[in-house]
Amino acid sequence: MTNTKKSDEVYLEEIENLSKKISDLINIGKYDNITVIDKKRLELIKNFNDHNNKQFQKIITQIDNDNLKSIERIEKDYKNLKAERSSFSKRLKAYNY
Repeated sequence: MTNTKKSDEVYLEEIENLSKKISDLINIGKYDNITVIDKKRLELIKNFNDHNNKQFQKIITQIDNDNLKSIERIEKDYKNLKAERSSFSKRLKAYNY
């Protein structure tokens, strides 16, 4: 397992545990402690989302770069094939006359 996936799982587990604590506190009527725990939980959620957004942006940027390279290669190959076809057509016409 990669470090990123491991840290993501740790974040999610901590968020889940804090959510369970909040639920337990609500069930037993101890509302005073909920605010502190909820702030911690929301901070973890924000950090988790920020981290994943940055990772997602890196992935999208890499995909975009790869796509641009592929498009350039395909356009180059297309031009070469078009030139070869044109050349072949000219030779074929020359032999038919």
